[in-house]
Amino acid sequence: MNDYLIQNFGKNVAQLRKKKGITQAELAEVIGVKKAAISKIELGTSYPTFANLDKIARYFKATPNELFGTSTDIELERAVIKTDEYSEKAEKIIRAVSKIEEYSEEAEQILYTLERIDGLERILASSQDYSNEVIYILDRLTYAPIMETDKGEPLYRDDFGHLTTDPSVGVKYARHLSQLQLLLKKADKIKEIANDVNFILEHKDLLDKGS
Repeated sequence: MNDYLIQNFGKNVAQLRKKKGITQAELAEVIGVKKAAISKIELGTSYPTFANLDKIARYFKATPNELFGTSTDIELERAVIKTDEYSEKAEKIIRAVSKIEEYSEEAEQILYTLERIDGLERILASSQDYSNEVIYILDRLTYAPIMETDKGEPLYRDDFGHLTTDPSVGVKYARHLSQLQLLLKKADKIKEIANDVNFILEHKDLLDKGS
C-alpha cells in the first residue's frame, strides 16, 4: 500500500473510532480481527488488507479524505459539503418563498374559508343555540355564485355541460365553485404550501445569516 496514501490512515481511524464512541475491541469485532490489529493500525505500525479497509470505510461511512487525508484535507472537504448543503437549502427556500408569493391570494381565500369553518366548529361544540348563525355560515361556505358574461348576463349549462346565454336551452345556471369546494379542490396545494412554510421555519437560520 502506497506510503503517501496511508501515512494519515492510522490516526484518522482512531479519530473516527473515538468520534463514534467505540473501543478498539468493539471495532476489531466489527472488522473481524483481533484488538491488537486495530491498535497497530492506529499506531501506524500495521495496515489493513484491502478487504478490511473496505469494511472500515463502510462501517464509518468514511470518504477517502476522511481515511487518508490530512486534517486540512478533511476540514476542506467538510467545508465544501456544508457549502453545498447551505446552497441547496437556500435554493429550496427561495423556491418556497416564490411559490408562497405566487399562491398568496389563494392562501388568503383558503385562510378565510378555514376561519369560517373553525367558527362553525366552535359554534357546534357550544351548548348554546346558534342555529341562525350556523345556517348563515353554512350558506356562505356552500354558496356558489352564478357565472355571468362581461355584460352581466347570467350563464347556463345545457345538457352537455356547455355554457350558454340562452335560457331556453339551459338546464341550470352555471355556477362558480363555492368556498368549500375551492378549499377541497386546493387540499393538495394547502399541504404543499404548509410543507414549504415548515421548511422555511426549520431553516430560518439561513435567512438570519443572509440578513
